Amino acid sequence: MKVVMLEELATHFKIRTQDCIDRIQDLQKEGQLTGVIDDRGKFIYITVEELESVAKFIKQNGRVSIRELAESSNLLINLNPDNTDIRKKLIVGDADIDMIEVTE
Repeated sequence: MKVVMLEELATHFKIRTQDCIDRIQDLQKEGQLTGVIDDRGKFIYITVEELESVAKFIKQNGRVSIRELAESSNLLINLNPDNTDIRKKLIVGDADIDMIEVTE
């Protein structure tokens, strides 16, 4: 799964949604997790390769509108993955627990 509702993720780990968002942002700053948090309360996991594809698209096309970027993102970012197992950790206090299992 590449898309997760932040509220559901927080409920799963019995933490506040804001704590879940903070942890995701910490993992992103550390370079351990890549993706975006959208305005509807979802986290969308994006692979490094997909980010590189988006960067390449922007470099090739120069200035692009948000609309063009959104349209191309549908081609550059696969939201229906099939075979890779990726695990990231969420550390709550001293407890180390699995946060997300993304299956591509």
